[in-house]
Amino acid sequence: MKTKINLPKNRLRRAFSLVEVTLALGLTSFALVAVLGLMPVGFTSMRDAVDATAESQILREIRAKAQQTLFVDLPSVFADREFFFAETGVETTKDSFDRRYVVKTSVDAPVYPGSENAASDSLSTLTIEITTGEGENCKTSLKHLLIANHGGY
Repeated sequence: MKTKINLPKNRLRRAFSLVEVTLALGLTSFALVAVLGLMPVGFTSMRDAVDATAESQILREIRAKAQQTLFVDLPSVFADREFFFAETGVETTKDSFDRRYVVKTSVDAPVYPGSENAASDSLSTLTIEITTGEGENCKTSLKHLLIANHGGY
């Protein structure tokens, strides 16, 4: 036997009103605009973090080369020299498509506070200039490494 369900004849249908839908869309779009406004800041922070990591790798690479070079040969190997590195911090060539960093090095006698004439046969300053990007996005950082003469030659 079938049971009959009695529904009121003037049954109301329930739904969202146009005002409620408009308010929901307004709040959602406001939140999305705020999140999208933070995206450039996040991308800039990420780019700076990648550059800092690559610069660290580049400095380790150049320091390792300097430590493997005889002290008397430092000026001939590193004076007014350019090196090229990829975004990962790996050395590459000047014409390489993945070249991102240009590194210029120079070797100078160290400057001791309060002394004008320092002996340059025991310590040298290796100046490393790392340039990232081109044009108005160009950023340069300058680092100094002190290289000691451990071998006496």
